[in-house]
Amino acid sequence: MVIGQHHSLSSKYLSLYVNEITYRENMREHTNKEVLIDLLQHCMNCGNNTKFNGYFQRKNSAITDFKNYDL
Repeated sequence: MVIGQHHSLSSKYLSLYVNEITYRENMREHTNKEVLIDLLQHCMNCGNNTKFNGYFQRKNSAITDFKNYDL
């Protein structure tokens, strides 16, 4: 995966890399349709994840609640 998909690995996200590798290994014998349905079911049943908030800005921040801001 380091050569093909990721340019580098961070110890901060190591558990997520392992989860991805495990999922791919477990689903490799399923059809694309079955994988898509499984992913959509997982996406629809999960709650908010704050682990990647601010990821592209290189910082982790809490979910911003815009209801409390005067616009």
